[in-house]
Amino acid sequence: MESPTLGLSLFGLLVVAVLILTNAYFVATEFALVAVRRTQIQLWVDEGRRGARSASIAIKHLDDAIAATQLGITLASIGLGFVGEPSIARLIAPVFASVGLGSAVAVHSAAVVVAFAIITFLHVVVGELAPKALALDRPGQVALRCARPLLIFGRIFRPILVFMNGAGNGLVRLFGVRPTGKDFSVHSAEELLLLVIEARDAGEIRPYAGKILGNVFRMSRTQVRDVMVPREKILAIDKSTDPEMILELLKGSGYTRVPVYDGDLDKIVGILHTKDLFHLYSKERLVVLMDAIRQPFEIRPDLGITDALRQFRRGRKHLAVVREKGGPVEGVCTLEDILEEIVGEIEDEFDEPTPAGSE
Repeated sequence: MESPTLGLSLFGLLVVAVLILTNAYFVATEFALVAVRRTQIQLWVDEGRRGARSASIAIKHLDDAIAATQLGITLASIGLGFVGEPSIARLIAPVFASVGLGSAVAVHSAAVVVAFAIITFLHVVVGELAPKALALDRPGQVALRCARPLLIFGRIFRPILVFMNGAGNGLVRLFGVRPTGKDFSVHSAEELLLLVIEARDAGEIRPYAGKILGNVFRMSRTQVRDVMVPREKILAIDKSTDPEMILELLKGSGYTRVPVYDGDLDKIVGILHTKDLFHLYSKERLVVLMDAIRQPFEIRPDLGITDALRQFRRGRKHLAVVREKGGPVEGVCTLEDILEEIVGEIEDEFDEPTPAGSE
């Protein structure tokens, strides 16, 4: 006849296995929800992938989801300590007794120590480390499979979770920390740049695409003075210059827009578009230069090129005079100068060709 003690111990072992697996589930779910990319989950939601909507809900309410996993881990750990150690101790106590360990107290003490070591090993390795490694290696797959049961668990224990979150937030306020209420962090431009570099180096995106994306995030560091054509290299025209000479000059310059000044480069009166000049000349053969120029557009040299690009687009401009308000002209900046900071050198038929692979 089977001993009642043995039956209880075997049932206890079954409970131990269930509790360890439960602990592993909550650990894996917690790490997966923290590690998975929101963008990846959103793509799966759009594709209608099974489990993606539940994962998306859990990630959007990450604070509540983490509280649920912590509650589950705590309950499983308490249950494991309450049931597991006595069950294993009862099973191995006869072994120590059979080898003549000594008194009943010594046998019990040895059984408890060994049982504690076994439970600790199983708890840490099977219930913590293994599921953590799995979740970090495959966060998306784990999140898809584990999110829905977690949401159900969270609904069942909702009052307890609300109380625990409130108590936790109240505790950190005592230390002068104010909970933001945000369940996720937002990447800065510098962090996004590092992500782009990592993705490029890992081969997830093509090198040229990685270069363009990297240049976009570097734009915040660049000012107009860094990309402008300096004063000494400006091609500009005095408004008193003979139209015939202007036409000859522009034909060989390759420029479509040039500043026009009145005796001094610091007195820019407008911007000449070569298209307007050639159009007037072809119709009248006699050109009054001031009839062809357009209002000058000015920007500061310390303006970020992101803001400069916004002003170019808003004003529908392609060339700007660079100077401080009321100060001397420091240079000119074109829309092309800014775009080249993103895509690299833009060459036309007037530029010297760049050797292949030099970018």
